[in-house]
Amino acid sequence: MTKILDILNDLENTASTNQKIAIVKFALDKHPVFRSVVYHALNPYIVYGIKKIPEYTTKAKLYTLGQAIGMLEDFSTRKYTGNAAIKHLTHILESLDSDDAIVIERILQRDLRCGVADSLVNSAAGEDLIPVFDVMLCHKDTSGIKYPAIAQEKGDGCLSYSFVVKTIDGDRTIGDIVDSADDVYVLSYNHNQNVSEFKRVLSKMKNKSNKQWFVLTLADGSTTPPLTGNHLVYCVNRLEYVRVDELTCSDFVQMKPD
Repeated sequence: MTKILDILNDLENTASTNQKIAIVKFALDKHPVFRSVVYHALNPYIVYGIKKIPEYTTKAKLYTLGQAIGMLEDFSTRKYTGNAAIKHLTHILESLDSDDAIVIERILQRDLRCGVADSLVNSAAGEDLIPVFDVMLCHKDTSGIKYPAIAQEKGDGCLSYSFVVKTIDGDRTIGDIVDSADDVYVLSYNHNQNVSEFKRVLSKMKNKSNKQWFVLTLADGSTTPPLTGNHLVYCVNRLEYVRVDELTCSDFVQMKPD
């Protein structure tokens, strides 16, 4: 019987996208467990809450790979959390053969390590097997945008602490991520493969100088989130975009111009 890890290794050693699609299509048709593997590894709406794989030693095989994948629901439904989740995961991994345990690790880490993403799987399956979480991108040419559409200014510099991003563990603010010691994976866009994927945050930096942050008080009394000095806002009286650190008290700004 072909092992799922063997299929993943074949995909890893295949550079051609067309060949990868052919391998995935064959695996989806012939190996039902493979379908479950890619679904549980690539579905952005399944959150396991496992930040680190515990140390373990495989022992007697008690579960098949399919059974183990079914048990991952214990984490996504929060039946087990914290230390109880680590203990339960250790039990699952130790009760598989070593190759299947590696596959479970990769599912939890949301990385099958074979160059296969949601769009490729869906192309091979001929259906939207993997839900796709769309990422808002910049457009040089607005003629191709389908309306109604959501737009956001591209402001250079840091993001506010209150800015919310999607992570493997759910929605979190930038402030929460920067202040925590967690190993965080954030949803990002891979321009080379044209796919959305969770990528590990490699470094964090906190701007500790209050002088470089600006909070604008608007005419209605409301205030903006903290903005960096080079953040651009639309200045009504000047009829142009102006850096925040170049505004004066006589300026009128419009945060969402018509």
